[in-house]
Amino acid sequence: MAVDDSNEFPDRILRLDEVVKMIGLSEATVWRETKAGRFPAPIAISPRRRGWRMSVLLAWLETRPPASPP
Repeated sequence: MAVDDSNEFPDRILRLDEVVKMIGLSEATVWRETKAGRFPAPIAISPRRRGWRMSVLLAWLETRPPASPP
């Protein structure tokens, strides 16, 4: 299943590697921004696994300002 299945599965839970591909940030940056409260916190999938709801990430992306032209 591809990461861009947001229309079919809006609350699909994404693993960190899928979040990195979708958002364009490194794993370290995702964790740093999460710890700082600037990125959505993951939810517990199991005692040792965390993931992000796609709908939450899409909503977060909508709050981001557009990139300025080079």
